[in-house]
Amino acid sequence: MSTEEKKTTRWYLDRIEGDVAVVLPEDDEDGTQEQHVPKSALPPEARDGDRLVATAGPDGAATTYTLDTEGSDAAKKRVQDLMDELAQ
Repeated sequence: MSTEEKKTTRWYLDRIEGDVAVVLPEDDEDGTQEQHVPKSALPPEARDGDRLVATAGPDGAATTYTLDTEGSDAAKKRVQDLMDELAQ
């Protein structure tokens, strides 16, 4: 990776346990790829179920996490739609 390249991945915030956030990659269907990151690395408004965009800095610099509000809203709507369907 060159000094100018940044790798971006999408994650879901599964839960916060004290000062540690448990995040799952977007494509982790069975929950086996969880990662633990410091809660302080996340935006302060991040909540369980939110979708995050992780951007790794060039040449292994620290990863920054930003909230993907559009993705979070869409995911929450899909979950609510499924719950509504099951309730019928």
